[in-house]
Amino acid sequence: MTKRMLVVVLVISACVAGFPARAAAGGLDDVWDIIDHLSGPGPFKGGPVLAATIPCRQGREWKFMQAVSNPGRKDPCIYVEFRDMYVDPKGPFERVSAKLVESGVTFQQHPALDIGAGFGVAFFATTVNRTDYNVTNFVVTPVRVVVKPLRLFLDDPRAGALQVHFRATVRFGDIDGSDFGAPASTFQAGTEVLRGVGVILDVWQMLKRP
Repeated sequence: MTKRMLVVVLVISACVAGFPARAAAGGLDDVWDIIDHLSGPGPFKGGPVLAATIPCRQGREWKFMQAVSNPGRKDPCIYVEFRDMYVDPKGPFERVSAKLVESGVTFQQHPALDIGAGFGVAFFATTVNRTDYNVTNFVVTPVRVVVKPLRLFLDDPRAGALQVHFRATVRFGDIDGSDFGAPASTFQAGTEVLRGVGVILDVWQMLKRP
């Protein structure tokens, strides 16, 4: 096993071992995409993540519709993605939805491994006694690790459209129970780190020319 592949295996093992207890198995939502609980509701599940890695630079040239076959480790790609998750009613909270929109930059370290970072917005929403509650927070993902399992076997960049992500996302902003239709004293939280893992479908990568 090469050193690079050993790193991939160690990253996967560490993320899976360190991830909090998931919701009880009951459907594919439990494995498509999961993000840590807030200090109150959660953990959230849903997905898969829909993404588009649109421009990639190779040398001095930016490529939009051509799959980059052998980029340098310092050649960036820019991605956008949408995550749609929820948590079923639990404790004092009704069903809460979580939608995250993020954009960022990623660098290929191996045909099957990308490392990057991004920023975006998280939208949380719930309805309690016919009253809607909404929370919008700015988020930053300082660490986003993407593994492309099919690229371990296929020499085609478009096979990288199927991805598995591991990340830590920082949520900024003060929230408490009243933001979710519960008493304010239920919980109070400021900036916190949310860990996530799941499946990404990079729709743009599927459409690129070889």
